[in-house]
Amino acid sequence: HLWFSNITTFENLMDLVNSRSFIERGIYNVKEVIKIINKHKNIVASGSTRKENNMMILWQLVNLEVWLASN
Repeated sequence: HLWFSNITTFENLMDLVNSRSFIERGIYNVKEVIKIINKHKNIVASGSTRKENNMMILWQLVNLEVWLASN
């Protein structure tokens, strides 16, 4: 979960979500994904271990996009 809140990874994740290919696939609501990313970053930054941090949805999102881009 910390990997997704690293500044470089965060910027790469935001670039991916805002990319033309990601948007045009129409699989995800981009505005909602950005909210989830920001929420995750804030939870991790707060040091809270009791809140759901959305790591799995982000991991699945990245994996799906990488897989679709490779086909």
